[in-house]
Amino acid sequence: MWHWWKSVISGEVPLEINSPASFLVEKTLQDGNGQLIQAGALSFKTDDSIGDLYVVIDQLLDIDFDLGPGYLKMVDSDFQLLKNAFLKGINFLKPQTYIMERSLVFLDQFSVGLRFITTLPSHALFIRQLFCEDSQPLFSDFLTIYHYPQGISDWEEDGRIPKKVIALHLKKRELIIAGPSSFEDIKTAILTFISFIAIENNVLPLHAQASLDSFGHASLFFNVLLNKDSENFLRITERPIFDDQILLTDQGAFSLIPGKYWQDHRAKNNVPFFEGVGNNFDPDQKKRSTFLPPFENVHKRWLFWRSSKSLNGRLFIQDIDHLFIFIEDDYGVLPLISKLTSLQAHFYFMNGYMGNNTFKSCCGDPYRLRGLVHYGRLFLNFLKNHQTSVWLVNKGYYGGKANQGTRYPLKLIKECVRRTMQSKNHIDYLKLPMFELSIPSDLEGVDRRFLNPIYLWAKQEDYLQSAAQFEKMLRENFDRLNLEEKKGPPPHFGELNI
Repeated sequence: MWHWWKSVISGEVPLEINSPASFLVEKTLQDGNGQLIQAGALSFKTDDSIGDLYVVIDQLLDIDFDLGPGYLKMVDSDFQLLKNAFLKGINFLKPQTYIMERSLVFLDQFSVGLRFITTLPSHALFIRQLFCEDSQPLFSDFLTIYHYPQGISDWEEDGRIPKKVIALHLKKRELIIAGPSSFEDIKTAILTFISFIAIENNVLPLHAQASLDSFGHASLFFNVLLNKDSENFLRITERPIFDDQILLTDQGAFSLIPGKYWQDHRAKNNVPFFEGVGNNFDPDQKKRSTFLPPFENVHKRWLFWRSSKSLNGRLFIQDIDHLFIFIEDDYGVLPLISKLTSLQAHFYFMNGYMGNNTFKSCCGDPYRLRGLVHYGRLFLNFLKNHQTSVWLVNKGYYGGKANQGTRYPLKLIKECVRRTMQSKNHIDYLKLPMFELSIPSDLEGVDRRFLNPIYLWAKQEDYLQSAAQFEKMLRENFDRLNLEEKKGPPPHFGELNI
């Protein structure tokens, strides 16, 4: 039987292949890299992040790249030298090495397998728990990761590449991580790669939260981060499903990371058990740590969902009833909640206004390498083919700009979202001038005064002046995005009239 690692690793190197969690936990504890806490999870010491991710881009590819903050270019020759130094260290020093094979993506459009080589059992355990078992014999693609936490000394005196480095070669489908690194570094690099090839396969990668209400309606939430003085995430319902990177397809939403909020037990209702990973506050050590619960997890929740299923160990939501786009309106002119048309949803999705004259297009997707036009076209295509209701939620201000107005209370925002999730189509709407947004004329359980922002200002002329400024800023940013994009939509999608 052929084993792929034999082409890069000498037969003299001691290997552990796809070891069970119990073995990796024991080895991690023996190495002194973690400890079991009272909650029953394994708590790790977390290294500092390496920082920038180097990306090798094949200039011959007819693809538009958008390397934002945190991404740097690397040439192929430097990557190859880095890889050779890694293999030299493994094959010369012959450290105990761990290989883990997992499944990253398994969809009709494409599938990706993961091949992970490391000298640390803790990182093998991290990959084992974060991603699902490699149960698919044939993948359309593979990502191979070479992880060498000792660092590569051959590069110390060169000066071109830092001693600690993380580099992704898109064409070769290889990732090198050298030197002490955080688990977040590995996760970021993997999700960057998946987001890159997802666009090639007409799949939209996004950062989102998903929840179910008490009636089983599934909803997606974009840009739910609140201000720093509030909760970290807006938990809309008692049944959050996942909270991380997703793939939005014509069939529904596919979660890439098993979030700690949607874990189930296989003994109950024949639902799979998901071993979640959390980067949380360690109550025993009074510090931030990474948790891996290989056995029982105290944060486990029981979830029951409608029109969703487990797909190769991941949650796949087929029917998305609602999609909520949150916006930080520091001009105080947008309604608390409004229903959007497809074109309006595209407009606010692409702008991604975060307050303080700051924009994060595509709702701030943190792993984007492709040009924005691909995201916008795929988003529109999804809305065109689904009956999903799209809502704009203002988590900003009313009655004046940020320095004069009042922030909408979190309790009120939650209540509005819950009511719209449960209302189906039984809502009457009014048109808000200038923005042409459809706002509810009445919403059960919500004070009607908060539904129309005009009446929350002392002077309507002040509202109209501020609204004109805000609308002009959004329109100019949207036009700028369109001018910057030179490429068309991905193949097979055709043109959309927008």
